[in-house]
Amino acid sequence: MSVEYYMFLDEIRMISGQIVSLQESINENVIKSLFFMEDLNTHLASIDNLLMRCIKNENKKR
Repeated sequence: MSVEYYMFLDEIRMISGQIVSLQESINENVIKSLFFMEDLNTHLASIDNLLMRCIKNENKKR
């Protein structure tokens, strides 16, 4: 086999490795984004509960 063929295969391996790294990076960012959304929903639910308690307390005072 020729040297050019081996160089071509080596370039294909490098490109494949970069694609795998890119996919892992994207997956990691997606997972971080999902965790962020989950945390945000939890915080919003906590704030909502706090506000509801405040409203109930205000209504009791009246």
